[in-house]
Amino acid sequence: MKRFKPGRIILFALPIILLLTGIALVASAVSFNYQYNRFKVEFASSVAYAQENNSLRAEDRGLSVRVTPRNAAGLYTEVVNSGISKKISELPVREYIRLDFGNGDRMRIWPGNSASLYIDFVTAEGYAISFLTSESGRYEDIERIVSAEGSAGANESWDAGDQ
Repeated sequence: MKRFKPGRIILFALPIILLLTGIALVASAVSFNYQYNRFKVEFASSVAYAQENNSLRAEDRGLSVRVTPRNAAGLYTEVVNSGISKKISELPVREYIRLDFGNGDRMRIWPGNSASLYIDFVTAEGYAISFLTSESGRYEDIERIVSAEGSAGANESWDAGDQ
């Protein structure tokens, strides 16, 4: 009669566990990449709508401005070039920049550390994603884009225009 040897079970189970772990990591990376790519498409659609309709409203520290189409393009570039570091489930509890694209889509942006941003984006259809950008997003750049001065020309007060 053969004796039961625990070492054989470990030798059999270890490769299976490693294989399943590898599959889970690849699936997670693919899902993460898909979600970020969908965000970029949804965000681009929101910005395009706002540019066509001159409807991007930014609220920051009590100031509400109509962001020009050129500044909206700069906002898109700044956010997308910041990349994504990780998805998050808890958002900061402090002041943020609020963006309303005029089609029901909304975005909130908080400062992360010195070179990252917290992003929360929700569409009118219910798609939502919250994430921390990688180490290339600066909150000060976003503030400048949505300020009254803008980065590519002045933004006007929201109340000053027709809407």
